[in-house]
Amino acid sequence: QPTPDDRIDGYVGYLHARYVDFLAGVSGENARYFASIGRLENGNAQLSGFRPPQAPDWSFNVGYEHVFHVLGGTLTPRFQTHPESKSYFQFFNYAYDKQAGYRKSDILVTYKPERGNWTLEAFVRNLENTLIYANVTDATSATYQSYRYQYQPPRTYGARLSFNW
Repeated sequence: QPTPDDRIDGYVGYLHARYVDFLAGVSGENARYFASIGRLENGNAQLSGFRPPQAPDWSFNVGYEHVFHVLGGTLTPRFQTHPESKSYFQFFNYAYDKQAGYRKSDILVTYKPERGNWTLEAFVRNLENTLIYANVTDATSATYQSYRYQYQPPRTYGARLSFNW
């Protein structure tokens, strides 16, 4: 906190997660694929060197906010961003279940009166409008027989009025 009215926060995460020796039972299309890349052992896929689900090597968070004392209260703009390297949603690490590296940033502006029990916030989230997966399920699902993708929200904006009592 460089001054009483400024705040900088952040973190850096590094995770080198790889399987050392992991055999997974496969059949059908999955077995044919792992046989074609020389990774089939006695009907099982050898996944050594593959990444666990949702384990990016790098992730960062950086935020900055400044408090302005105006209009009988505080006006606090904040910028925050979150870059993250690629990750996978399944331990087979197929290309279709890969979340490419991305950055997601938000801008928030909050007004809080010195005397009052309310707060007004305006925001823009996912400023870059980045396509970010929330979940990916493969076509080997016996129920759906299709790839299923769920997404995090696109760029959203709005305002929120809160009351505390």
